[in-house]
Amino acid sequence: MSNPGAPYHFDTINQLESSIVPGTLRPADNQLALYYRRYLAQRLFATFDFGNVPDNWDMEYVRSILLAFGYLAVVRTDKFGVIPQQCGVSGYNVYYRPTRAIVNNPLFGKTYDLRIGQDCELLRMTPDWRGVADLIGHYADLLAITATSIIVNLYNSRMAYVFAGTSKAMGESFKTMYDQLARGNPAAFIDKQLFNEDGSPNWTKFDQNLGQNYIVDKLQAAERGLLAQFYQDIGIPNIPFEKGERLNLEESTRNEYATECLIALWKRTIGSTLDKVNNMFDLSITVDYNKELKEVYNDGQTGTTDPERDG
Repeated sequence: MSNPGAPYHFDTINQLESSIVPGTLRPADNQLALYYRRYLAQRLFATFDFGNVPDNWDMEYVRSILLAFGYLAVVRTDKFGVIPQQCGVSGYNVYYRPTRAIVNNPLFGKTYDLRIGQDCELLRMTPDWRGVADLIGHYADLLAITATSIIVNLYNSRMAYVFAGTSKAMGESFKTMYDQLARGNPAAFIDKQLFNEDGSPNWTKFDQNLGQNYIVDKLQAAERGLLAQFYQDIGIPNIPFEKGERLNLEESTRNEYATECLIALWKRTIGSTLDKVNNMFDLSITVDYNKELKEVYNDGQTGTTDPERDG
C-alpha cells in the first residue's frame, strides 16, 4: 500500500509531479516552516499519555512514526525482543487491507516478512493508514508565511527616509549616520556637507505616515487565529480569540464539541490497535488523554464531556 501522506520535501514532490502537472507550490518550505512543524507536532502528541510501556520501547520513536506515516509494526525480534518498528506493507485481503508487514533494520541482520495478525500486529493512529503530517504541514506553512510577513513589515516600518548624495563618500556618511541612530545612539555627528547650501537637510521622508504601513497587529491576530484553528482541528478546546468576552456558554460548549472529533478518532484507533498488540505479546500498554486535557473534557461546569465516554 502506498503512503501518499509521507512528509516528502518539496524538491521530491516537484520532481515526481513536474512531468505531469506544474510544480507544486510550496511557499514556505524553509527553516521557519520546519520550526512550526516541530512545535505543532509536539503540541499534538502532548495530548496523549501512554502507560505501562516496556522499558526497551522508545516512545519518541513511536510518536514520530505514527505522526509521519500513520502506522508501525510491533514484532518479536531475535536480538531485541518485542519492539515497535517502522515497516512497509504488502498484500491485501477482501477489504483491500494489507496482509503482510516487511521490517528491515541493519541491526537485525535479516529482513522480517510477517503476517499481520499472526506474526505481528500494526499500531495505527488513523483509520485510513496515513499520518497527520499533512495537517501539521498545512498550518506550519501558513504560520511561517505569517511570521515572515511580520518580520518584513517590522523592517519596512522602521525607517522611511530617502537620502540623496552627490558622491559615494556622501552615501557612506549617510549610512554611518543612520546606523548610529538605528542602534539607539542619542546623537550622530555628521559632516556639514550632508546639508544643502541653505542649511536644509539633504534627505527627505519617503512616506509621511509610517502608521499606515504598520500591520503587525493584524498579522499577529492572524497568527493567533491560525493557532486557534489548529488547536480546534486536532482537539484542544479553546475559545475563539476574535469573540473574546462576548462568547456565551452555548457557543463555548459548541466549540468544545467541535474540537473533539479528530482527537477522539485518533485515540480510538490507537487504543483498538494497542489492544491487538497487547493480546498478541502479553503486554498492557494504555493510551489516554493527558491529565490537563482529561480534566477539560470531564469538567461538568463547562458542559464539556469525555468524547470517548459519551460517544
